[in-house]
Amino acid sequence: EGTLPLNESVIKYLFDNMPFTAQLINAYLDENYTLEYTHPNRRFFNGSNGRSLSGEFYWALQDSAGQKHGMRNLFFGYGWKEAETHEINIDGTINKEDYWEDMVGGGPHIYEFTDTVIIDYFYADAIPANVSVPYKYTYDETTNSVCYNYETTNSVYYTNGGNFWFSIVCASSTEVTIIKRAGWKANRDSNQLRPVYHYVTLKRLTAAELEQVRNSYTPFDLVERHY
Repeated sequence: EGTLPLNESVIKYLFDNMPFTAQLINAYLDENYTLEYTHPNRRFFNGSNGRSLSGEFYWALQDSAGQKHGMRNLFFGYGWKEAETHEINIDGTINKEDYWEDMVGGGPHIYEFTDTVIIDYFYADAIPANVSVPYKYTYDETTNSVCYNYETTNSVYYTNGGNFWFSIVCASSTEVTIIKRAGWKANRDSNQLRPVYHYVTLKRLTAAELEQVRNSYTPFDLVERHY
């Protein structure tokens, strides 16, 4: 009996090869864990603890070894549409009404995540047109937050008050809940702008739906035109 110190590379190997790790735990602790990957990317797997817990699972946010941005593993290559959007009030409560219901001059956003940029598809009333805008981004694993990259987003609208974009609250392979900074409102007491946040449910698009979106929106450079 005792403890065995493990270096970083061994720990990463164990997390990246979970079926082996399950067998190792069973051998040392006399347990009955099982785990089998069901997809080449190792995000989906069947598993059981040998007792009450079993089923198909999805490793949602960070990758097993923590070497890659797990947010990218979750979103990469897919399109996600805002299915529900509710404004968060200044006192922390959430409006029951969907923010975009009966809205004139705007509508739900659609996002496409690539390895280097997030493409934001939306209706720009000031143009007016359906446009697509790419943004470089960074992901903070400690807070599950996505931030704009200042290099490609120097518009005051998107960088005033920091470059925070959204935080991931919970996620599955087909649905993600985020808290998104949507803009600013004037504070009547101080006459200063305060950030506005939305509680948003994203639904994953099919490949055909994403392709239709790509063909329906016009590329637009917010930075170059200072929109």
